[in-house]
Amino acid sequence: MIQDDLNELYSHVWWLAGVTKKNMKLSEQAEFPSRLSSEIASIKNHVKGEVYDLRDKIHESNGGNVSKPKLVEITENLQEPVCSKYCKLIENVTYYCISLKPEVPCKFTLIIMGSLAKKKMRLCSDFEHAIVLQAGVQKNDNYQEILEYFRFH
Repeated sequence: MIQDDLNELYSHVWWLAGVTKKNMKLSEQAEFPSRLSSEIASIKNHVKGEVYDLRDKIHESNGGNVSKPKLVEITENLQEPVCSKYCKLIENVTYYCISLKPEVPCKFTLIIMGSLAKKKMRLCSDFEHAIVLQAGVQKNDNYQEILEYFRFH
């Protein structure tokens, strides 16, 4: 009974937000964020393992002496796949959000900024991004609705 009440409330919130996907259950919606959290944790655990392996290799070889250029190369080699995985994750989130309300009101692009754009992400880095709308969209009569779409969906 509680689950039914939550589903009804959830459906009402989605209706208020204008989401066009109908009859979505709360449990279905909880699955996507949970899967994202798992993917992020998996990426972080993988990197931690790589870093610990690297640390052990450095200490075993040459008494821990590794040249600075070699350390930079090793670090960049670790960061590249992590950045690629995070970019794919953001792409999946974007497509998921669009699937909830697919009537995108104008052309747009999602740009990544900060450490991810520079491919210098660390385990605790945040995501800095922006949505850039097509040129001239601010002249549309429904500009506020367009902003609402991107702000809440």
